[in-house]
Amino acid sequence: RLIDQIRSGTLFPRWTPELSLGYGYPVFSYYAPATYYLVAGLHGLGLSIYHAFVAAFIGLMLAGALGLYLWGCALFAGNRRAALVAAVAYLYSPYLLTNVYIRGAIAEVGALALLPWIFWSARGVMTATRPERYLLPLVLSLGGLAVTHNITLLFTPPVLLGYLAVLWLIGDRQPRRLAWVVGGLLLAAAVSAFFWLPLIAERGFLSDRAYLIARTVWLPRSMWTWSNFLDAGLQFTHTFARPIRFGLVQLGLAGLGLLLAGRRDAEWLYLAAVALGLALFGGVWALPLWTGNDILPIAQFPWRLLSIISLSLALLTGGVAAGMSRLLPNQWTPRALTPLLLLFIIWTHQPRLAWMDLFAAASMDLSAPVAVQLEADSGMESGAAGTSLVHEYRPRWADLTLTLDPATVTDTPTPTVRPLTGNLTDLRVAVSSAAPTTLRFHTFYFPGWTAQLDDAQTLSLYPSTNLGLLTVDLPPGDHVLSVTWTGTGLQRGAGWASLLALLLLALVLWWGRAPSWQLIAPLLCVGVALTAWRISPTHGAISAPAASLMEGGLQLVGVRTDRVDAARLTLYPYWLVTQPPSADLTVDWQLQDQTGRPVALWRARPYFNAVHASNWPVGTLVDDAYDLALPPGLAAGDYQLHGRLSPNADTPLDATRGGWSPVGRVSLDAATDAVAPSTGPILGRFGDAAQLADVAVSVRGRPLLDDGALAVDGMVPVVEAGSYVDYTLAWLADGLMTENDHAFVHLVDHQGVPLAQEDHLPGPLFQPPLLWNRYWTRPDVYRLRLPHDAPGGLYWPTVGLYRFDTQKRLPVWPGTTDTAAEPGDHLRLEPIKIVQRQGTTPQTTLGVTFDGLAQLRGYDLALPSTGVQPSATVRPGESMDLTLHLTASQDGSQEPVVELVRFIQLYHPQLGMAAQFDSPPRSGGNPTWSWQQGEAIVDAARLTVAADALPGTYTLYVGFYDRATGRRVPVRGEDGRVLAADWAPLTEIEVIMGEVNE
Repeated sequence: RLIDQIRSGTLFPRWTPELSLGYGYPVFSYYAPATYYLVAGLHGLGLSIYHAFVAAFIGLMLAGALGLYLWGCALFAGNRRAALVAAVAYLYSPYLLTNVYIRGAIAEVGALALLPWIFWSARGVMTATRPERYLLPLVLSLGGLAVTHNITLLFTPPVLLGYLAVLWLIGDRQPRRLAWVVGGLLLAAAVSAFFWLPLIAERGFLSDRAYLIARTVWLPRSMWTWSNFLDAGLQFTHTFARPIRFGLVQLGLAGLGLLLAGRRDAEWLYLAAVALGLALFGGVWALPLWTGNDILPIAQFPWRLLSIISLSLALLTGGVAAGMSRLLPNQWTPRALTPLLLLFIIWTHQPRLAWMDLFAAASMDLSAPVAVQLEADSGMESGAAGTSLVHEYRPRWADLTLTLDPATVTDTPTPTVRPLTGNLTDLRVAVSSAAPTTLRFHTFYFPGWTAQLDDAQTLSLYPSTNLGLLTVDLPPGDHVLSVTWTGTGLQRGAGWASLLALLLLALVLWWGRAPSWQLIAPLLCVGVALTAWRISPTHGAISAPAASLMEGGLQLVGVRTDRVDAARLTLYPYWLVTQPPSADLTVDWQLQDQTGRPVALWRARPYFNAVHASNWPVGTLVDDAYDLALPPGLAAGDYQLHGRLSPNADTPLDATRGGWSPVGRVSLDAATDAVAPSTGPILGRFGDAAQLADVAVSVRGRPLLDDGALAVDGMVPVVEAGSYVDYTLAWLADGLMTENDHAFVHLVDHQGVPLAQEDHLPGPLFQPPLLWNRYWTRPDVYRLRLPHDAPGGLYWPTVGLYRFDTQKRLPVWPGTTDTAAEPGDHLRLEPIKIVQRQGTTPQTTLGVTFDGLAQLRGYDLALPSTGVQPSATVRPGESMDLTLHLTASQDGSQEPVVELVRFIQLYHPQLGMAAQFDSPPRSGGNPTWSWQQGEAIVDAARLTVAADALPGTYTLYVGFYDRATGRRVPVRGEDGRVLAADWAPLTEIEVIMGEVNE
């Protein structure tokens, strides 16, 4: 949303209108946005959103390590080895890596990047010969923390002030230094006042629900105890478990460094005291201190103290290297041991995430429709009990649930309304009423909105209904009303204060004769701030509908459009609510060319197919939104938009059915792509509307069918065991999707047993079904991790959709099968071949070779228990389990490819056949035509002795034959000679008479 606002001309959007199901959300008034500006900037340079986040994480981690290295150099009197150890210990600290790899908390990683710079520059001001050189980094890093992560800012000032006090006491105590540091702190506060001052002063505008959840749910669950504070393994285990823990090696090295450094000065001991004190403060015994005030619950999780603790522990770890330099007289020894220490830190703390299911990011979509769907899916309308995220910045005038209470709607005359111009934060409308009336807007009331009547009179805005909607009272007559987000007076004043502080910082740097390049930073910030003040969001013209469109209590009074990209059009209709609408109301849209021929057809519920119109009170002007996919090959030019209101989704979506009303003209300045991504036949239908159009299989982004595929019974992709396999499903919707169904891909063997599986809301980042359309496929990527010990063979992906709340699967019809036929609950796709190359060790080894096919390395034989009889005996009717261990010498991708049958026989030339079992290997799960050269094959079979078998000593044989011709594969013994009868003898087994062992 930040990127969209910047593109529209709002460089610092305190109000985000698309969020909270279109009611708006003051997220960036209270949530520090600095790291998201970093991501937005990287995205503007050409990186995808995903790769912009990755680059931002990498840059922030390295910046934090560099800052700690500089601090370490100062702390250890220029000992670079000790500083390097401290920097690496910080870079690999469990809390930093958890925020990167587990939580994805980029704002907190940004704070962790800034903290070392804050303390390093503060130390420089207090100890350096020229303290003014450290003023700029102190102001920008501390001020930057305020706009990067509010919660870390909550913990930092007490620790920083204590550190400065220690440095003052052990330093030269010159008043000049005190002036520089106090000035730096004040300037840091001033340059960031535009954010933190309104945040504190206007906190009362928000609901306290999120804080109640934090106080009663999150804080009690997140305190450290003696049983959960430490990861006791030598190698730290990164998991989703909470609270986040200390590492055993992390604490051990810090304690060792505290002792070996040989320091007892106040600064060194203060670092140790900070680590210990904050660790104790996060313990369960301190819970009353956290819950007994209104400030600390803001933090939600006491383990966030690890942001400060990790600093101290990293520096104390640097004391190990400093101690080696002090204690070992030969300097070559510390130089040799330091790399080993670094490798030990990395080895013990590096993330080991093989257990984690990874999402493929190729389908990431963070557009407004997707954000709204995710909100709806979180249960925002119903209140999302126990979830603080949806309540964190909700205005206090809105209920916990976003369901309209009709009893809170006052009955006033509905005015005539005609929107003139507008965007998401500014609307200008013509209103007319014969009597005093009230007009509501489909937006939360929040201080910062202003209303002007006829550009002359300021009207008071207030909240109404249980939803806290933005409302204004209007006098009778014809007027022009402007409703605009301008921010509060405090917000504007704080902004100017920060601007003046930046100018003052530049002046102080100039006066203090700081390096001239340091003047660039504050002046650049001033330039950006003035640019943000001068730029205004663009206004779009709102067209009046060409004809009246009224039904179900709604009247269309205006519409504007925005071409999002070549394949999508965002439609913003403005509805005036005249009667309570139905909860099931849907809206149909149709695009016609100049001849009146329909070229596109859509149906959706209001506001990106996410909300119910029954939540719109009478007398409300609703700014609605629809994401409309344009069909492939649509030429540029003018088209006519038609609309129709349907009481429910059961009526057919038919362009020829009546009820359509002309809305207005839509001009497309560019054609859509001529060919859709998928033009082949539909693979399957799921439920009433979902269609699977295509499937692609890849490993590490390489399509499997490019090479290594088997040209038998179609194209069968080949992949090694232990790999990640991506299945990319291409979905369409031939109608209205009514739920955000979840989808699955299960990879099953020939018996239907799952080997790997993944279920998620399609995307997974993010393509919710309620946004699918009939024209362009939506990518849905499933990353399946194949076990390293997966048995080789054929595996079939099965695909399905299901309702998440009931776990009930949608009916499935393969291909273009008539939906009158009996459906299944999943669609089985073409198989893949998994190759296992890790050979197993057989109980009995052999060296038999089947010509051109495989080497039989040995076998396992499990016989039934026979009491006192020798082990190699069986009775008629008993079964034995034989497992063959083979290594393939053929390549299934080479011609000719034949299907061979493996046979097992218990045979005696005179007594005849006592037992026989013929089947393809693994009962058809790993046919010989799919074998790959070097593949390790494990083929298990059960052989049952015939009930009429005669007693005697039989030989157990194995071999292969061509199913089509019956011809056996030649067999060679260990000496290379061809064996008679083209079968391989394994062992002798005696058949004895007696009762069968159960």
